[in-house]
Amino acid sequence: MSLLRALYVLTALAASVEAAPAWVGAFFGAADKAALCGLVNATGSGATCDHMTLVFNPPPARLAALTQYFGVKEAVVPLAYGEDEHGAAILLRGAGTTPLPLGSDNAFPHTTTASAFAPPYTPAYSNCLLQRVVAAANATVSLDPRRRPAGIALPGNATRWAGAVPAGECDGRGYPATAGRLVLLAGTAPYEATVCLASAWRRGAGVCAP
Repeated sequence: MSLLRALYVLTALAASVEAAPAWVGAFFGAADKAALCGLVNATGSGATCDHMTLVFNPPPARLAALTQYFGVKEAVVPLAYGEDEHGAAILLRGAGTTPLPLGSDNAFPHTTTASAFAPPYTPAYSNCLLQRVVAAANATVSLDPRRRPAGIALPGNATRWAGAVPAGECDGRGYPATAGRLVLLAGTAPYEATVCLASAWRRGAGVCAP
């Protein structure tokens, strides 16, 4: 992306910053969205498998540094599927070979497959959902150099877990107990995602057009 284009993106962002926060994601095309949702039989109305959030509402300097990656395609590998009574998400890891620092700001990078869409269980709850289910399942998570999940294992080499998720706190908010499930997706082939500013992603065409 040229310097002029980057300046245009930042100017447009500044003009609309009060309307909505800016965020950068790795977006899936139509075929990969359908395949990801199909992987876990996610068919509800909120099951879009649309993207993996990378950075939410970054300061201008950080956003400017990320513009060089807009349009870059990266491989993303599903690691596990987690759900509770309020939502569901697929835990993901970046597996590309470009210089892109694809590590998401989220401790558990993911794509949301279901959400209650009612506070506090909005789509952003997926971060806490995975944290809570992974802890309840006593799963072991290996980390990459960015300290994001690179692999996940369950006790006794199990491939799935279901049970009670105790009440607890996440991101400064308390959540009541719920029922949860965790399914490992080891060996799943990578999917292709395109890095883009959310407001510049053209879903119909599957392209990033800042």
